[in-house]
Amino acid sequence: QLRPYFPSYELADLDCGADKMMIITSLLNFGDTAALRWLFSMYVRSDITAAVQHPLRGSWTLRALNFWRIIFDLDIDEPTMARALAEPTPRPDSYQPLFD
Repeated sequence: QLRPYFPSYELADLDCGADKMMIITSLLNFGDTAALRWLFSMYVRSDITAAVQHPLRGSWTLRALNFWRIIFDLDIDEPTMARALAEPTPRPDSYQPLFD
């Protein structure tokens, strides 16, 4: 049931301990009800809130991060929020020096 949320990974290779921040982040961002039930049964609340409070860089949608921040009543400073958000469109000007 979790395969759709990890298209770039072999599920058998994921480690629920070592990969917990990535797993929690992916499921909070995109998980359906069944995936969220699994998440909340697999991890303790403190692990889940830590994934929101200290978000992985470039791994969150604005909508999901704001939702879970409100649900868990967490304050996240502006720079942390900005770093956490996935950039939906590439910035060609950032990559141009690589091709010069």
